[in-house]
Amino acid sequence: MEVLHPRCAGLDVHQQTVVVCARIVTEPGVAQHVETFETTTQGLEKLHLWLAAHGCTHVAMESTGVYWKPVWHMLEGHFVLVLAHGGAEGTGPSSQYDGVRNRSRLPHPCAHPGRDRTRGKRKMKSRDEREKPSTPMQYRTD
Repeated sequence: MEVLHPRCAGLDVHQQTVVVCARIVTEPGVAQHVETFETTTQGLEKLHLWLAAHGCTHVAMESTGVYWKPVWHMLEGHFVLVLAHGGAEGTGPSSQYDGVRNRSRLPHPCAHPGRDRTRGKRKMKSRDEREKPSTPMQYRTD
């Protein structure tokens, strides 16, 4: 099998921790290093330094929930990031690649804060519309 990325890592992102596995191709074979980091700012900075110290160039993570977002923001611009859709399980020879999201479909880094605010407003508006009474209230004028 051809090695595409000799220094890469995979992240398993949880609410309070990130488990990272770096795979480094060496002369005798492949070295595998596993470490766990907290999802605090300080923990994510340590993760960044750890990945850089191992010479990782590519980092992949799942897009389940929203926990991946701060990790993505911390590593963006320093590594080639791959975001994989967590629900993309299948059968067949190409199923392992079906869940990889196209990098060009991710918003530009400058758009992240505005995009998140817009989504929040849209959710609030949708919730307000669901809570409106189905018929207008009538007031007595007697």
